[in-house]
Amino acid sequence: MLNILDDVAARGMRCDTGSFKFGTMTIIERALAEKCPNSGLKINPHIESKLKKWKKQYEIVYDMLSKSGFGWNDEMKCV
Repeated sequence: MLNILDDVAARGMRCDTGSFKFGTMTIIERALAEKCPNSGLKINPHIESKLKKWKKQYEIVYDMLSKSGFGWNDEMKCV
């Protein structure tokens, strides 16, 4: 799913606010269906809930990295 999201973002299917343009979720759903046939993954609840969870986790890490004393350890791939 991350590869699909990366591709969608690279193709300019995000708004300036960071959210996806109308119809993008359908494209993501179809791409997932191609990569994972018979999975039954749908926009709601599967894709939307995963994006909501990732967004919350991103916000937490972003806030941590903006504080003094925190940084990204590229070797261990963690904060």
